[in-house]
Amino acid sequence: KDGFYHDAFTLPGSSGSPMFSANGQLIGMHVRKSALGKRAVSCGVLEMVYRSLKAAGPSEVRSLLGLAANPILDAEDVLRSKSAAFSERLELEQLESFYVEPDCQARRDSGAARTPLKEVVFRFLDADQKTQRLLLLQGDAGSGKSSFTLLLEKWLWKNVNEKKHGALLPVRVEMRRFNSETAKHCVAEVLGGEEQVLRLQALKKPFLFIFDGYDELAGGRFPNLWEANELGKGWHEGTKAIITCRPEYLAGQDYMAFLVPKSSIPGKENSIHLVEWFVASFTSDQIMSYLRRPQEQDVAVAPELYETFLTSTPGLKELINTPFLLKIFVDSFSLLKSKQPAAQSSIRFTRGDLYQAFMEEWYCKEEKKLVASMGKSIPKLKETFVEFSQSLAFELFKEMVNQIVYQEVAERMRFGRYKNDPTTDPNPWSEWFSNSDIKVTRARRGCPLRSLGGITFSFVHQSFLEYFVAEELWQALQQEKDVELVEIWGARCLTKDPKMPAVISFVADKLLNGFTMEVHKRFVGSQVWTDSFGQSYFDDMREKLLRLMERSKRNHMIGPLPETMQVAASNAITVLNKSYCRFSVKALEDPTFFRGVQVPHADLSMAQLWGVDLTDADLSYCLLACVKLSGAKLSGCNMAG
Repeated sequence: KDGFYHDAFTLPGSSGSPMFSANGQLIGMHVRKSALGKRAVSCGVLEMVYRSLKAAGPSEVRSLLGLAANPILDAEDVLRSKSAAFSERLELEQLESFYVEPDCQARRDSGAARTPLKEVVFRFLDADQKTQRLLLLQGDAGSGKSSFTLLLEKWLWKNVNEKKHGALLPVRVEMRRFNSETAKHCVAEVLGGEEQVLRLQALKKPFLFIFDGYDELAGGRFPNLWEANELGKGWHEGTKAIITCRPEYLAGQDYMAFLVPKSSIPGKENSIHLVEWFVASFTSDQIMSYLRRPQEQDVAVAPELYETFLTSTPGLKELINTPFLLKIFVDSFSLLKSKQPAAQSSIRFTRGDLYQAFMEEWYCKEEKKLVASMGKSIPKLKETFVEFSQSLAFELFKEMVNQIVYQEVAERMRFGRYKNDPTTDPNPWSEWFSNSDIKVTRARRGCPLRSLGGITFSFVHQSFLEYFVAEELWQALQQEKDVELVEIWGARCLTKDPKMPAVISFVADKLLNGFTMEVHKRFVGSQVWTDSFGQSYFDDMREKLLRLMERSKRNHMIGPLPETMQVAASNAITVLNKSYCRFSVKALEDPTFFRGVQVPHADLSMAQLWGVDLTDADLSYCLLACVKLSGAKLSGCNMAG
């Protein structure tokens, strides 16, 4: 078209179909090779090109030919051009080549019957909309929910393009781009405004709205996406929706109240139209099926080596039971193999160990790339990568957001750990995204970030953010400064919406597993050193968390309790409980230890509080499911909520 190369895609069809750039601009024409001979510009070819242009959808093509615009018909083509099925076609083809179809279960139970996920979803799409409007698809982090929704969008567009009867037009919405308020208008935002919404409604075709990552909404509240976006008004009666979410973010919530669409049928206003399924963990056969596929690695690994390693490492196969964890396992296999515990050892790999090994490999690769591009080595580069990743993740954690919007301005910024100079750019993310400091740009090279388009960024996967936050909390425990420990552990309550159960699990696993992988690495100064820690080291970590709880009690007795202290104490007892700390044993050692502790909103489910003196303690809004309180003293204990 203009002598320049463009990223392009063609609309489905034979030769003669127009080629568009990612933003819908006409840039060329697809023609069979046999048609491009010496008479490539014959009248027959030109006629074929004209006919295909005339039949094409995007309004720019009609404008080129001098044809009248058709806003309603063009609306579908605009929607198609925005779809990941076209804008990210190469990535989807690559994803599909590695894809192992997961199963799902009607309840979150390892013994429940398993059904192929694709079969369940298409059965839902074919069902009567009057009885099944919304599918809630729950699954653990990395279980393949997002991958499935991306491929589902592609499959549905294929049905639309083949003009299959009743084919639904898919609209995929990444919920991490919104907060609990903006999510109420996310459909209009993704579609391009209210005018585009009206044009699409005028098509009188059924749509499928895919709300991916409901748990990644910022803001801590749960909007009813169907009702707030008015999917029951103006849209075709066959319109449906799918919501994906991690189950731990809905645990303890009456989520039916804020997810179920309301019926418009007289007398059935409160009928339930929600179908609920859970993505199942991979079976051993599915794990091996994944590992036997060609992997994207610099050095290929024979599947037999994976199988031998998994067999000789107890508990590891049960750990890597999701596609994302399998991907991490494959990418960090060489490092994990070098750290394999002895068969007779009580040491077990944890999910945090997998992430740690993966990030070490990631940092090594990024360091090599950066050194190669600059032609010289850079001291302390890995420490800088670690520092940058953890500090950015922790700032996102404190601000309760999952993505950053940053636009560069003329400024001079110095990279630091927590706060930037308030006299410079007011954008709080300048400390990590300014391009005026070469050290910042270098550090950012090693961080697992992705661009969401334009000036919006996030971590490649939500679990990376959670892992880095957990590492920040753990490193604070290693410091001797109590003030910094309270500041970091009291930055945000892990159990208040939006909850961070994955962060709790990462930290609790470290305590629960003792000295996890036999070694614990830290970057200190210009050197990387390794220490082997015995059980006493982790006992010391537990004691520090117990002291945080004790400080909440002491401060409460001498004056008003700072909120950070209360939050730190709640987070501390939650993590201790998740690592199966027996509080009743501590009470035997010190009968008055728990008297007056201030730990509102803590998760004390299954906690062992036999005979514990909780006089004047604050347990308001705590999760107390199956808690053991036999013989406990609760005089004056606040248990509101």
